Amino acid sequence: MIALIPEGLATPDNTFLVLEAASEQIGTGWLKHRYLPGVTYGYSLYTQEQHRGKGYGRAAMAACEQATLAGGGPALMFTVWGGNEAAMIHLITERTGLPRPPSPGSTVKPRSPSGQATKCVKQRDVMDDRIDLAELLSRYADIADMKEFTHLPSRICTDPLTVDFEAVTGMPAVTASLRDCVELLRTTLAPFAATHHAITGHVVTIDGDSATIHAHVRAEHWLPVELVGDGPDRWLVVGFYDTEAVRTPKGWRISRFKLTVTHQENPQLASLAQAAEQARRPQA
Repeated sequence: MIALIPEGLATPDNTFLVLEAASEQIGTGWLKHRYLPGVTYGYSLYTQEQHRGKGYGRAAMAACEQATLAGGGPALMFTVWGGNEAAMIHLITERTGLPRPPSPGSTVKPRSPSGQATKCVKQRDVMDDRIDLAELLSRYADIADMKEFTHLPSRICTDPLTVDFEAVTGMPAVTASLRDCVELLRTTLAPFAATHHAITGHVVTIDGDSATIHAHVRAEHWLPVELVGDGPDRWLVVGFYDTEAVRTPKGWRISRFKLTVTHQENPQLASLAQAAEQARRPQA
């Protein structure tokens, strides 16, 4: 243990936390920054047994996440050992949004060279917001690729919604009801036998209750053989999504989509798919 902190509390790249409530010490924590590139590792996070189940552990975890950001790392890693039900419940409730007890509003003081106290805030921290915002685009991919047009759209988008897919449709950006936007997406994708949207490299910028998400996209669309015959069957679109999001009472929602295209293969298949969908519709 001494080898890990040869200079004691002043050892660089370490943060030591003391959890206090009503001027009473109720727990401690120890973080090692740069344990891996970009990763802070939590060697320990301890709450005295008589104070467990009161929300103090969750407050301590929030302080650890803030200390991780202050230490220059975007990721925090812990090992949760079997039998630690409280920690496991914390992880489940934090990541799924299930009901959880209110925070007692305690203060965690880091014993580090800076000596600066870290306040545990009640709102969700920046790291959680970034995870939620990046997940919005993953859920959008599920709408398209799983053809889940019923429940997912309202979980990720505002109503109304602005869509700018001019790069592939030739039509300017439009703001319409979420229902109309979903119906347009559904009819556009209907002729394709399968689609796959790989969305990566999320760059999230948060400004209060507004945010932007810039991400790479590789979208593949396959038409059935009865439409293409012996010709190519895959329409490939490579580019970027630039999305805008707002915080709502139900969580983050995307308010604007924009697609920028850098490369396409077999773009003529989009016109073939559109013609097939028009032919399928009953004539007035």
